[in-house]
Amino acid sequence: PELEQEIVESVGHRLSSGLKMLVIQASSDVIQDALTILRNTKNVKNKAGLLRRAIEKGWKPSAAAKSEKKFTLDPDFDEWWGYAKQLGLVMGSELKDGEFWIYSAPKGTPQLYGEMRSMFSMSWLKKQLS
Repeated sequence: PELEQEIVESVGHRLSSGLKMLVIQASSDVIQDALTILRNTKNVKNKAGLLRRAIEKGWKPSAAAKSEKKFTLDPDFDEWWGYAKQLGLVMGSELKDGEFWIYSAPKGTPQLYGEMRSMFSMSWLKKQLS
């Protein structure tokens, strides 16, 4: 109950049934790591979505994140991700050592998000989809 209240406060609203089930199934260490990542990530439009992804992927906060260094997602990250996913350019992501990594192929070598973002701009992605 205490942990659930902390999650609700971090997300800013009640948990969906799916997220609640995910929280129940996850270990408290996984939940704490996900909450640390959520608290140390700026400009998050969908806090519940970030929390879900962190729990599902088992993301670990870096030592820098644990020491309150903030990781910042671009404000339009969700939109960029949606377009890139529609085009088959991205498959997964991982926050590792304070860096956001993007996977474009199963078991492939990840690339830094900033590099992917510069190779595939929002305007280029939109143009490809139109």
